[in-house]
Amino acid sequence: MIQVLLVVAILLVLWDAVDALNAPACSDGAAFDAGGCYPWEFEGPFAEFWHWRSRENYLLSRLLVLMPILAAFAVPFFIRRSLIALSSMIGIAIGGSLVLVWVPQAIGW
Repeated sequence: MIQVLLVVAILLVLWDAVDALNAPACSDGAAFDAGGCYPWEFEGPFAEFWHWRSRENYLLSRLLVLMPILAAFAVPFFIRRSLIALSSMIGIAIGGSLVLVWVPQAIGW
């Protein structure tokens, strides 16, 4: 069941990355409110986060989120004990994604 959820998460992250690749940047608050754009290089509530500073940073952040989810998906193929595998999958997917996205923010990258 957890692997099904991880596959859904992988597909959602990939869909978001493809959508972001083709989406225009929001030039002002009205464009952001209208939707269909991404707020990189936008002065506003997202200006503080490193992954919103440019399209390239955002796509890099999607790759960084995807890596621990893929690693968590592979855990049952290497760890046979179900309780250890389950806790490892959850820890790697959630913890790894948080660390890889928020540590650059914390160190001021």
